[in-house]
Amino acid sequence: MDLTGQLHNLPKPVEYLFSLPVQADYETSVRVVKPWVAKRRLGEVRDAMIAVLREGGDYIRVADIHARVEQKLECPVSYQHVKDVLSNRSRNEKQLFERKGYGLYRLWVPDQPKSADAVGPSQTSYL
Repeated sequence: MDLTGQLHNLPKPVEYLFSLPVQADYETSVRVVKPWVAKRRLGEVRDAMIAVLREGGDYIRVADIHARVEQKLECPVSYQHVKDVLSNRSRNEKQLFERKGYGLYRLWVPDQPKSADAVGPSQTSYL
């Protein structure tokens, strides 16, 4: 009696291939760990970005920030991670960076309150 179904009654050459023993190659069966993946402490990339932008002063392109962060940390850093940190920390209440335009960032400096001497007669309030 012949069996029917998807993997039954296979041609002889295919049955022969399935009957061969499978040898595991040691190098391919061992989990490959990428050597450049390093454990970093939380916020290490962010701190390096702040240091880079503090040194730069003016607006810097994301690609330049990324390159300088990699130099500072002496290991590869994901470009997408740098972009995400810049994007997320430039538009909410925990703002660290200021975005000028497409791909241009600098360290955020909150507006300085005006001193009492700078207030003129037209700006005084009458309470």
